[in-house]
Amino acid sequence: MSAVELGEPKVSGLAAATGSEEEQVSLSTAISEAQRSVQPLTEREQGLAGNEGVRYFASNPNQHFTARFRDSDVLLRSSGIEEPWQTSFSVRALAGMEVSNRTEPTVEGARLEYSYLE
Repeated sequence: MSAVELGEPKVSGLAAATGSEEEQVSLSTAISEAQRSVQPLTEREQGLAGNEGVRYFASNPNQHFTARFRDSDVLLRSSGIEEPWQTSFSVRALAGMEVSNRTEPTVEGARLEYSYLE
């Protein structure tokens, strides 16, 4: 199995301006988890340009990139910065053996896993 996880974003401002310290930590945690969660695309989102073949989407606004998870690869794109970039990567072999049989990715919160059949 191969896992992809997004980094820990920093949350400030709103959390610091409201409530008790316990509420601030709770709000900060909720915002952080929501920002990093991996979401399936809706039918409307699947029809948008650039989302062809995309099953899941995640965003990390503090690191200025988005991730689009497709069956065959992962596409990373910059977001909200002046010089845009994008790259993709995929697994072609594991332990020296070619990978050809993949199962549908599974998602739990901010973690997405691709499973490969032997």
